[in-house]
Amino acid sequence: MESIASLALAGVIGATIAGAVIVLLSMIMIVRERRREIGVIKAIGGTNRKVMAQFVTEALTLTIIGSVVGLTLGVLVSGPMTNSLVSNSQSSSQTARAEGPGAGLIRGGFSQINRNITSVTSSITPEIFAVAIGMTLLIAIVGSAVPAWFIARISPAEVLRTE
Repeated sequence: MESIASLALAGVIGATIAGAVIVLLSMIMIVRERRREIGVIKAIGGTNRKVMAQFVTEALTLTIIGSVVGLTLGVLVSGPMTNSLVSNSQSSSQTARAEGPGAGLIRGGFSQINRNITSVTSSITPEIFAVAIGMTLLIAIVGSAVPAWFIARISPAEVLRTE
């Protein structure tokens, strides 16, 4: 069970890193596509801070909506998914039983494994929930602020001239 937990943790860390990269690349594309808008905002007196705040606010809004949807689906699906995995594991272990001289010992071993597998549950603690929300918001802030900061440093005349 500990190896499964460490494998799951590695999967979560990998998914978080992949998600952060995807958010960063997506925000870079969004900011680049809105260069003209940023140039107009700066031409009418907008500061770099206002431009960054606009993109961070937009990213946080979308992230919060996505987080609510994702966590709701996760909570609703985690129980049935765990039950499905347990029942699949039970059926595969029952079909793998051996017959022959040591069959009674093997059946007893499989019986114990089945009892252990059926006691598997999924749960989320408030600490895990808080860390998940914190990481999600941090990724959204950094992923939107960095590209916005780079593009906001361009002068409005340069942006409007190239369009």
